[in-house]
Amino acid sequence: IVVKNYANIELFQIDDENEKDCLGWITILEKCDGNIRTELKNENLDLEERKKIAKGLEDGFDYLFEVGITHNDKKLENFLLLGGIAKILDLLGNRLEEKVTGKWDIVEEEANLDTAMLFVSF
Repeated sequence: IVVKNYANIELFQIDDENEKDCLGWITILEKCDGNIRTELKNENLDLEERKKIAKGLEDGFDYLFEVGITHNDKKLENFLLLGGIAKILDLLGNRLEEKVTGKWDIVEEEANLDTAMLFVSF
């Protein structure tokens, strides 16, 4: 499923007349401060900032679960920070448990999540 119209996602389609390129979509994200592993090593983050990061990730995974998406590559490098806000990315190869409804519009029902990178921000 390739989605659009989520507040923090920009999708651009690449023309692929021969349909040989399975990565026909490019996702453009805002520049983040760094991944969570690097930021957690920074001793300047106090306990409250660390709790906010953890809560942001929890909210993000709760939302993904609600819409039926499982994230199969949970590692600190796949979570970015922008101004202290946790960003979940690299949803390649993840499973869509059921049809997505709500904030996202479905663009291609036949598309596989392996062909798109989705980005969720909380």
